[in-house]
Amino acid sequence: TIWLREKGFGGEQRLAQLERFLSVWVSHAIELYIVSFADRDVIERALSIVGLSHFFGGRIAGWQDMGDAMRCKSSYVRNMMNTRGWCRQEVLFIDDQKRNIEAVS
Repeated sequence: TIWLREKGFGGEQRLAQLERFLSVWVSHAIELYIVSFADRDVIERALSIVGLSHFFGGRIAGWQDMGDAMRCKSSYVRNMMNTRGWCRQEVLFIDDQKRNIEAVS
């Protein structure tokens, strides 16, 4: 637990900032999703351990939800947008890789 909080999420101060950030979005009725190439169960467990899982309400997609490990995030996100009827102006996509952001745009 300590390792996850410190190394996985950057420490207590960063976790507190993240919680405040997510709280603001949720207070404005924004639905938060995670789309990752990591294993969904691992993501859910990590979020649960650090107390952040309630922000996502099960809206977590891991590699197993994308069809196969090599499928790109952008096609998954675009499909999710089409299925839900969202336009580009209604979605804020945050990623640590520029190519994923550009592919969704």
